[in-house]
Amino acid sequence: MNNKRKNNSLLSYFNKSMKSVVNSDPDEPQPEPSQPKDTETVDLMTCSIARKDDIGLFVNCDLSDTDKNLILTNVWVPSDTYIFPIIEKNKGRNLKFQHHWLKMFKWLAYSETRQGGFCKVRLVFSRTGGIGCQKLHTLVIKPMDSFKKALETLNKHAKHEYHKLALEKADYFLNTTSSKEPEIINKLNIDRAKKINENRGNLIHIIDCILVCGRQEIALRGHRDFGAISFDGEPEMNEGNFRAILKYKAKD
Repeated sequence: MNNKRKNNSLLSYFNKSMKSVVNSDPDEPQPEPSQPKDTETVDLMTCSIARKDDIGLFVNCDLSDTDKNLILTNVWVPSDTYIFPIIEKNKGRNLKFQHHWLKMFKWLAYSETRQGGFCKVRLVFSRTGGIGCQKLHTLVIKPMDSFKKALETLNKHAKHEYHKLALEKADYFLNTTSSKEPEIINKLNIDRAKKINENRGNLIHIIDCILVCGRQEIALRGHRDFGAISFDGEPEMNEGNFRAILKYKAKD
């Protein structure tokens, strides 16, 4: 009985296999395996040859002070012999990025991974601007990779107020990180300490005047010994010995 069941199961298996072979039409076109879609440009972001100091690698990233300093001072700059590629959108006019743009606009940097230009200061300090603080695209989060009106685009960008403000922020950042100028909080503390020392020095002079009057048994009060001390000419009324001595001491 068991042998019969085994034979039936084996026969049914081979019958199904034979049916599948018979039903398949060799002349019927078979679906081709899916192929990856062609891209317009090679994504250099995933290539091992991508430069670590390429400005394109810092787009839409949270930047540390080290990253900001690198972008502003030591980002990759193509050599004079570097040949810029011609991307698909510029093939009709055979246009490509130009070396002299980098010399004309010191804030401009070229990204090999993104194949276009970026504004260094805007990328670091100001990614919004204009009416309603809208997100900025070209030269900030998207490369300038259309070169038909490149100079017009760059000159217009340089005149924006938010670009000028970003330049000021960049200068201040570089000054503080290089210890040429203290940070705001430290600067406030320095000014406060300076004012405290100045006031202490003034108090010492006031105390000296009081001691002089006391030793010489000179009365401190006068007919008008209140209010601000005026140094313009002689007072209309006698202000008292103490105020007169203070004015004399202040001339030192």
